[in-house]
Amino acid sequence: MGTSTKLPFDILGHIADVLGADGSREINQHHAALSALKALCLTCKFMAPICRRHLFSSIRYSTCYGDLWRQNKLSEFLLSHPFIATHYTKNLHLDVRHPFSKLNYECLQKISDSSESSLTSVEILSSGSCSWNELPGKTKAIIISLIQVPTLRHLTVKRISDFPAATLSRCSGLNMLILSEVNSLSPPGTNDAIERLNLMTLVITWQSSSGTDNVLATLMGLINQSTTEAARPASIIAFNRLKYLSFKVRSYAEVSQMCKLLERAIRLERLEIYVSKPDIRLEGLGSSLAANPRPKLRVITLNLVDIHPQDNSPLLALDFELRQLSGRNVIEALEVNATGELDTVWSPDASGWAADFEQLITDVEAFPVLRKVSVCDVILPLNRGTTVTHRR
Repeated sequence: MGTSTKLPFDILGHIADVLGADGSREINQHHAALSALKALCLTCKFMAPICRRHLFSSIRYSTCYGDLWRQNKLSEFLLSHPFIATHYTKNLHLDVRHPFSKLNYECLQKISDSSESSLTSVEILSSGSCSWNELPGKTKAIIISLIQVPTLRHLTVKRISDFPAATLSRCSGLNMLILSEVNSLSPPGTNDAIERLNLMTLVITWQSSSGTDNVLATLMGLINQSTTEAARPASIIAFNRLKYLSFKVRSYAEVSQMCKLLERAIRLERLEIYVSKPDIRLEGLGSSLAANPRPKLRVITLNLVDIHPQDNSPLLALDFELRQLSGRNVIEALEVNATGELDTVWSPDASGWAADFEQLITDVEAFPVLRKVSVCDVILPLNRGTTVTHRR
């Protein structure tokens, strides 16, 4: 490679950007991108200042991803170069399974206290499932401080149950919230001040098919339905601002909550639903979406797992829900993914459903702008050793 005097500065910056772009949230890709950037800096010393914005854009504090010595050295360096910590660090990935070291706490505090912080994304996770109530007070305090940074746009909470919903409402600039494998939220108290989040993206998954139904209910302010309207907690999210929504349902209570949410989500453009139990039907889905007089929903993805034959199959009820949208939608893409054993997915009942489904979606008056339809059958053999995928 030529020297810095021979190559234009914008070309050098583009080289760093290309290498840095490979560092996605996937840990393996992140490490590969960092290794490439470090090798470039060691080979061409003049590239070090140019690569800094990528080298330090993501910081991970986790016992799983590195030893304490390495993390302490990183914190020590960032504390001695505060400009890098506050201006270049955009993403934090924090494993709270174990307490942070003193240096790590100081570095995180420096980022959260800076009025010039560039922090845009925080992922709070536990390498093993835990409750928010089990975390040390110092850990909870630094997390609450970090997620209130005005520049924060993306927040992920993973495998931490009982996270305080009232704390989420303090993330004033947040536009994406991911609750991954979170089985419950701690509802706000009647004295908690709630400011609704103007989210554009909401993703909710659960760790298992069992657990409480309170995550969606807490976000919607449906907890304590027996209390008076004045005493009932407010909705955490302004659902009428949502454009992308993805969640799993594992009970009829959650299906009912989902339908109430969809009635509020009048700006929704993309919807993904994962049904995690075979006997759950999406009753009310069609009528909830059809209630919007000016629909904007363009993409629907439905994932149905371990479907059962005959009357228990959610496929048989799907056509009815879609008919509720007939002539009152702007859906452009529809994807249905069904998982089950061979005699279930390719049963006579399923074949009958497929014929009705095809007749419905090819009706131009029912779905006037539909351009793409995908049906994927994943066949699970009895021994569950291999799978066969059939796309139509």
